[in-house]
Amino acid sequence: MVDTLSDVQLEVFCTCPQSSMVSREKYVDEVKAVARWSEECGCKGILVYTDNSLVDPWLVSQVILQNTKKLCPLVAVQPAYMHPYAVAKIVSSLAHLYERRIFLNMVAGGFTTDLAALNDTTPHDKRYARLIEYTSIIQQLLGSSGPVTYEGEFYTIRNLRMTPPLPAPLLPGASSVGLVEGGVKMPSQRRVRKRSCICERSGSGIAGSMSSMVKVWRTKGFSTVGNG
Repeated sequence: MVDTLSDVQLEVFCTCPQSSMVSREKYVDEVKAVARWSEECGCKGILVYTDNSLVDPWLVSQVILQNTKKLCPLVAVQPAYMHPYAVAKIVSSLAHLYERRIFLNMVAGGFTTDLAALNDTTPHDKRYARLIEYTSIIQQLLGSSGPVTYEGEFYTIRNLRMTPPLPAPLLPGASSVGLVEGGVKMPSQRRVRKRSCICERSGSGIAGSMSSMVKVWRTKGFSTVGNG
Protein backbone atom coordinates (compact mmCIF):
# COMPACT_ATOMS: atom_id res chain seq x y z
CA MET A 1 0.00 0.00 0.00
CA VAL A 2 1.41 3.38 -0.99
CA ASP A 3 1.77 6.11 1.63
CA THR A 4 -0.23 9.25 1.07
CA LEU A 5 0.04 12.62 2.78
CA SER A 6 -3.29 12.01 4.45
CA ASP A 7 -2.09 9.04 6.51
CA VAL A 8 1.48 10.04 7.33
CA GLN A 9 2.53 12.42 10.10
CA LEU A 10 5.69 14.42 9.45
CA GLU A 11 7.93 15.26 12.39
CA VAL A 12 10.76 17.73 11.83
CA PHE A 13 14.00 17.57 13.81
CA CYS A 14 16.68 20.25 13.61
CA THR A 15 20.34 19.51 14.38
CA CYS A 16 22.23 20.83 17.37
CA PRO A 17 25.50 22.71 16.83
CA GLN A 18 28.54 20.49 17.38
CA SER A 19 30.98 21.58 20.06
CA SER A 20 33.92 20.87 17.74
CA MET A 21 32.68 23.55 15.33
CA VAL A 22 31.92 26.37 17.80
CA SER A 23 34.28 28.09 20.22
CA ARG A 24 33.95 27.11 23.88
CA GLU A 25 32.98 30.64 24.89
CA LYS A 26 30.07 30.74 22.43
CA TYR A 27 28.91 27.14 22.44
CA VAL A 28 26.26 27.16 25.18
CA ASP A 29 24.69 30.36 23.83
CA GLU A 30 24.64 28.86 20.34
CA VAL A 31 22.88 25.72 21.59
CA LYS A 32 20.29 27.80 23.46
CA ALA A 33 19.61 30.03 20.46
CA VAL A 34 19.29 27.19 17.93
CA ALA A 35 17.03 25.25 20.28
CA ARG A 36 14.76 28.24 20.87
CA TRP A 37 14.22 29.17 17.24
CA SER A 38 13.85 25.49 16.28
CA GLU A 39 10.99 25.31 18.77
CA GLU A 40 9.52 28.58 17.50
CA CYS A 41 9.55 27.17 13.97
CA GLY A 42 7.55 24.13 15.03
CA CYS A 43 10.26 21.46 15.13
CA LYS A 44 9.42 18.36 17.13
CA GLY A 45 12.95 17.96 18.37
CA ILE A 46 16.65 18.47 17.83
CA LEU A 47 19.34 15.89 17.07
CA VAL A 48 22.29 15.94 19.48
CA TYR A 49 25.36 14.23 18.04
CA THR A 50 27.86 12.01 19.81
CA ASP A 51 31.44 10.92 19.15
CA ASN A 52 34.76 11.04 20.99
CA SER A 53 35.45 14.64 19.93
CA LEU A 54 32.17 16.16 21.15
CA VAL A 55 30.71 17.40 24.43
CA ASP A 56 28.58 14.75 26.15
CA PRO A 57 25.15 14.73 24.38
CA TRP A 58 23.20 14.23 27.62
CA LEU A 59 24.64 17.39 29.15
CA VAL A 60 23.86 19.31 25.96
CA SER A 61 20.33 17.88 26.05
CA GLN A 62 19.85 19.24 29.55
CA VAL A 63 20.77 22.72 28.29
CA ILE A 64 18.13 22.30 25.58
CA LEU A 65 15.47 21.18 28.08
CA GLN A 66 16.23 24.10 30.39
CA ASN A 67 15.84 26.66 27.61
CA THR A 68 12.76 25.40 25.72
CA LYS A 69 9.21 24.42 26.59
CA LYS A 70 8.38 21.55 24.23
CA LEU A 71 11.42 20.72 22.08
CA CYS A 72 12.51 17.07 22.44
CA PRO A 73 16.22 16.19 22.36
CA LEU A 74 16.98 13.37 19.91
CA VAL A 75 20.09 11.96 21.55
CA ALA A 76 22.59 9.86 19.61
CA VAL A 77 23.29 6.74 21.68
CA GLN A 78 26.29 4.46 21.09
CA PRO A 79 26.44 1.20 23.12
CA ALA A 80 30.23 1.51 23.52
CA TYR A 81 29.80 4.59 25.71
CA MET A 82 27.52 3.32 28.49
CA HIS A 83 25.44 0.42 29.81
CA PRO A 84 21.78 0.37 28.65
CA TYR A 85 20.67 0.83 32.26
CA ALA A 86 22.55 4.13 32.36
CA VAL A 87 20.69 5.36 29.27
CA ALA A 88 17.32 4.31 30.71
CA LYS A 89 18.20 5.98 34.02
CA ILE A 90 19.06 9.29 32.34
CA VAL A 91 15.87 9.23 30.25
CA SER A 92 13.80 8.51 33.35
CA SER A 93 15.61 11.16 35.40
CA LEU A 94 15.20 13.88 32.77
CA ALA A 95 11.50 13.04 32.49
CA HIS A 96 11.18 13.29 36.27
CA LEU A 97 12.96 16.65 36.37
CA TYR A 98 11.50 18.30 33.26
CA GLU A 99 8.38 16.28 32.35
CA ARG A 100 9.71 16.06 28.80
CA ARG A 101 10.06 13.25 26.29
CA ILE A 102 13.45 12.17 24.94
CA PHE A 103 14.02 10.58 21.53
CA LEU A 104 16.91 8.16 20.98
CA ASN A 105 18.97 7.84 17.80
CA MET A 106 20.47 4.38 18.24
CA VAL A 107 23.92 4.17 16.63
CA ALA A 108 25.44 0.76 15.91
CA GLY A 109 28.90 1.93 14.90
CA GLY A 110 31.01 5.05 14.78
CA PHE A 111 34.30 6.42 13.52
CA THR A 112 36.88 3.65 13.24
CA THR A 113 39.42 5.63 15.27
CA ASP A 114 36.85 6.27 18.02
CA LEU A 115 36.00 2.57 18.34
CA ALA A 116 39.68 1.58 18.30
CA ALA A 117 40.46 4.09 21.07
CA LEU A 118 37.67 2.52 23.17
CA ASN A 119 38.97 -0.99 22.36
CA ASP A 120 35.57 -1.86 20.90
CA THR A 121 36.48 -4.78 18.67
CA THR A 122 32.90 -5.95 18.05
CA PRO A 123 32.59 -7.17 14.42
CA HIS A 124 30.46 -5.03 12.12
CA ASP A 125 27.51 -7.45 11.88
CA LYS A 126 27.58 -8.11 15.61
CA ARG A 127 27.21 -4.39 16.34
CA TYR A 128 23.63 -4.52 15.02
CA ALA A 129 22.83 -7.59 17.12
CA ARG A 130 24.27 -5.78 20.14
CA LEU A 131 22.23 -2.68 19.36
CA ILE A 132 19.02 -4.72 19.27
CA GLU A 133 19.74 -6.19 22.71
CA TYR A 134 20.76 -2.77 24.01
CA THR A 135 17.56 -1.10 22.84
CA SER A 136 15.38 -3.97 24.07
CA ILE A 137 16.76 -3.59 27.59
CA ILE A 138 16.15 0.17 27.56
CA GLN A 139 12.63 -0.40 26.30
CA GLN A 140 11.82 -3.02 28.93
CA LEU A 141 13.27 -1.02 31.81
CA LEU A 142 11.35 2.12 30.88
CA GLY A 143 8.13 0.34 29.95
CA SER A 144 7.81 -1.88 33.02
CA SER A 145 6.84 -1.01 36.59
CA GLY A 146 8.37 -4.22 37.90
CA PRO A 147 11.83 -5.80 37.91
CA VAL A 148 13.32 -6.79 34.56
CA THR A 149 15.44 -9.85 33.80
CA TYR A 150 17.20 -10.19 30.45
CA GLU A 151 19.81 -12.67 29.27
CA GLY A 152 21.42 -12.11 25.88
CA GLU A 153 24.68 -12.54 24.04
CA PHE A 154 25.98 -9.11 25.05
CA TYR A 155 24.02 -8.05 28.14
CA THR A 156 22.53 -9.74 31.17
CA ILE A 157 20.46 -8.09 33.89
CA ARG A 158 18.54 -9.72 36.73
CA ASN A 159 15.61 -8.24 38.67
CA LEU A 160 16.60 -4.72 37.69
CA ARG A 161 13.97 -2.06 38.36
CA MET A 162 13.82 1.49 36.98
CA THR A 163 13.39 4.23 39.58
CA PRO A 164 11.94 6.78 39.21
CA PRO A 165 9.38 5.10 36.95
CA LEU A 166 8.76 6.69 33.56
CA PRO A 167 5.19 7.84 32.78
CA ALA A 168 3.84 6.06 29.69
CA PRO A 169 3.33 9.27 27.66
CA LEU A 170 7.05 10.02 28.02
CA LEU A 171 8.33 6.69 26.69
CA PRO A 172 11.14 7.51 24.25
CA GLY A 173 10.88 7.22 20.51
CA ALA A 174 13.84 5.51 18.84
CA SER A 175 15.23 5.40 15.33
CA SER A 176 17.85 3.19 13.68
CA VAL A 177 18.03 1.13 10.51
CA GLY A 178 19.46 -1.71 12.57
CA LEU A 179 16.46 -1.74 14.88
CA VAL A 180 13.98 -1.88 12.01
CA GLU A 181 15.85 -4.78 10.43
CA GLY A 182 15.98 -6.55 13.79
CA GLY A 183 12.28 -6.16 14.47
CA VAL A 184 12.57 -3.91 17.54
CA LYS A 185 9.71 -1.44 17.77
CA MET A 186 9.62 1.49 20.14
CA PRO A 187 6.29 3.09 21.14
CA SER A 188 6.27 5.78 18.45
CA GLN A 189 6.65 3.12 15.75
CA ARG A 190 3.72 1.08 17.03
CA ARG A 191 1.06 3.74 17.46
CA VAL A 192 1.02 5.78 14.27
CA ARG A 193 2.60 5.91 10.84
CA LYS A 194 5.20 8.66 10.91
CA ARG A 195 8.03 10.04 8.83
CA SER A 196 10.88 12.13 10.16
CA CYS A 197 12.80 14.91 8.47
CA ILE A 198 16.12 16.03 9.92
CA CYS A 199 17.15 19.53 8.89
CA GLU A 200 20.88 20.08 8.93
CA ARG A 201 22.48 23.50 9.31
CA SER A 202 25.21 24.28 6.79
CA GLY A 203 25.53 27.95 7.69
CA SER A 204 26.34 29.79 10.91
CA GLY A 205 24.70 32.46 13.02
CA ILE A 206 21.27 32.68 14.62
CA ALA A 207 17.93 33.19 12.92
CA GLY A 208 15.73 36.07 13.97
CA SER A 209 11.96 36.21 13.85
CA MET A 210 10.81 34.42 10.70
CA SER A 211 7.38 34.26 9.15
CA SER A 212 7.74 30.64 8.03
CA MET A 213 9.89 27.60 8.64
CA VAL A 214 10.83 27.43 4.96
CA LYS A 215 12.21 30.95 5.13
CA VAL A 216 14.34 29.98 8.14
CA TRP A 217 15.66 26.88 6.39
CA ARG A 218 16.66 28.87 3.31
CA THR A 219 18.22 31.69 5.34
CA LYS A 220 20.21 29.31 7.52
CA GLY A 221 21.40 27.05 4.71
CA PHE A 222 19.46 23.95 5.71
CA SER A 223 19.28 20.74 3.74
CA THR A 224 16.62 18.12 4.50
CA VAL A 225 17.46 14.50 5.13
CA GLY A 226 14.56 12.05 5.10
CA ASN A 227 14.47 9.36 7.79
CA GLY A 228 11.60 7.14 6.87
